[in-house]
Amino acid sequence: LVLYDFDQFFEALEEWDLLNEAKVIILGDFNVPKFMLNDESDGKTRTLKNCMSFFNLIQCNRILNVSGRLLDLVMSNVDCTVERDCLPMIQIDEHHPAISVKLTNIILQEKPFSSGENSKVYNFRTADFV
Repeated sequence: LVLYDFDQFFEALEEWDLLNEAKVIILGDFNVPKFMLNDESDGKTRTLKNCMSFFNLIQCNRILNVSGRLLDLVMSNVDCTVERDCLPMIQIDEHHPAISVKLTNIILQEKPFSSGENSKVYNFRTADFV
């Protein structure tokens, strides 16, 4: 992601009011090599740190690749453990280690989907996106 897209992604997250009181986990390869260095002069690092502060998230992944880089970020405000995956689904690439994320003390609640007269419903089977 270029910095503009990166900023837009996190700004969109901050606009979702429902996330303010929610249990949140954000994970992925955000391509922020200076994150581990806490380099606040780097725009992506600064944006990421601001978002983490906004949602009270901590970075849970400490698994480095062979070059000593942290590729996958696991940011959460719930208890989680990140470990090397000992049974990966594909062959391990030493530059992209497989990880396993375990969430503890979390109860998922299913929320009913409302489809009233004024709500849009997407038909994913026909790709009928309004």
